[in-house]
Amino acid sequence: MKPLKSIYFLTFFLSIQFAFTAYVNSTFLANFVSIKTVGLIFTLSAVLAIIGLFYIPRILAVYCNHKILFSLVSISLVSLFGLFESQTAPWVIFFFILYLLTNYLIVFSRDIFAESYTRDETTGKTRGILLTAINLGWVFAPLASGLVIKYFGYSEMYLLAAAFLFIAFIFILGPIRKLKDLSYRRIPLTETIKKMIVNKDIRKIYLANFMLQFFYAWMVIYMPIYLNQYLGFSWDKIGVIFMIMLLPFVLIEYPLGRLSDKIGERKLLIGGFLVTGIATVLISFIGNPTLAVIAAILFMTRVGAATIEIMTESYFFRKVGALDSDIISFFRNTFPLSYVIAPLLATVFFILFPFKYIFLTLGIIMLLSILIIRNLNNSNHTN
Repeated sequence: MKPLKSIYFLTFFLSIQFAFTAYVNSTFLANFVSIKTVGLIFTLSAVLAIIGLFYIPRILAVYCNHKILFSLVSISLVSLFGLFESQTAPWVIFFFILYLLTNYLIVFSRDIFAESYTRDETTGKTRGILLTAINLGWVFAPLASGLVIKYFGYSEMYLLAAAFLFIAFIFILGPIRKLKDLSYRRIPLTETIKKMIVNKDIRKIYLANFMLQFFYAWMVIYMPIYLNQYLGFSWDKIGVIFMIMLLPFVLIEYPLGRLSDKIGERKLLIGGFLVTGIATVLISFIGNPTLAVIAAILFMTRVGAATIEIMTESYFFRKVGALDSDIISFFRNTFPLSYVIAPLLATVFFILFPFKYIFLTLGIIMLLSILIIRNLNNSNHTN
C-alpha cells in the first residue's frame, strides 16, 4: 500500500472512533456530574493536552514517531474500555481525560507522517483527501451513535469506538510500521514562539484556526444539550440532524483543496467565516424549529466551517515541512486551547444571558474573525 493511502485509511479509523463519542461526551458526563462541571472537565483535559503538545516534539527527537503513535493509541484503547466499565464519577472523569488527551496528541503524530509524504504543490489536494477521510467518519458516526444510545445506552458507545480504534491499532502494526521516520531535532519553546511572532502569515492562520476550533468547541459541547434538553429532539433524530449537518465536510473539502492549489486561500477563507457567522446567528432566532429547518441551518454553518478548515490546513501545511514538528505541535494546540477558553467563556455567558443566545454570540465572533485574515497573503505556489 502506498504511504499516503495507508495514512488515509489510518486517519479514517482514528476519526470514526473519536466521532462516535464526540457529540455524546457532554451528555454522558452530565449523568455523573453537573453541566457546569462538564465544562471544567473539558477544560482540564485541554490544559493537559496543551502541555503535552509542548513536550511531544522533544519526545519525538528521542523516540521515533511509530513508537509514539503506537503508545498513544494503546493508551486510548485502555481509556475507552475504562469508560465502558466505569460506574462512578472519579473513574469516568479519569478515563475521559485520558481519552481526550491521547486523541489530541494522536492528531499531531498523524500530521508528522502525512507531511513527510506531501509535496508543496499538491498540499491542498493531499489535505483535502485527508480531511475527507476524517469527515467520512464524522458524517456517519452521529447517526450510528444516536441509534446505539437509544437501544443500548451511553456506555456501549465507548465499546463501539474501541472496536474501530482497534482496527487503527492493527494498521499501526502493519502498513504504518513501513513509513519512514525522519531525524527530528529538539527545539526550545522560546524559539518556536519567536517563529510564530515573526512570521505574520503563520500567526494569522494560527489565529484563524483557533477561531474555527473555538466554534467547534462551543458547538460540540453545547449543541447536543440544546437539541436534546431545550428543543426536545430524541437522540435518534439528533443523529440524523448531525449526519446532514456534517455532509459539507465530505462533499466540498477535497474540491476546495484542489481549488486552493490554483487560486490561494484568502478569499475562500473570508467567505467561510461569513457563511458560518450568519448561519450561526440564525440559530438564536428560530424558536422551535422542525428537524428539517434546524438541519438546514446547521448544514450551512458547516459549509462555512468546512471551507475554513480546508483553507487553514492547506495554507499552514504549504508553509511548513515534516521537520517543523515544533510549529506543527503549536498549530495543533488550537484544538485543546479552544476547549480551555470556550467553556470558561460560556460559564460566564450563562450567568448573564439565556442559553440559546450562546449561538448569537458565537456567530458574531465568527463574523469578527474576518478581520484576522483580511490581509492574509495567498500561499499558492509559495513556500
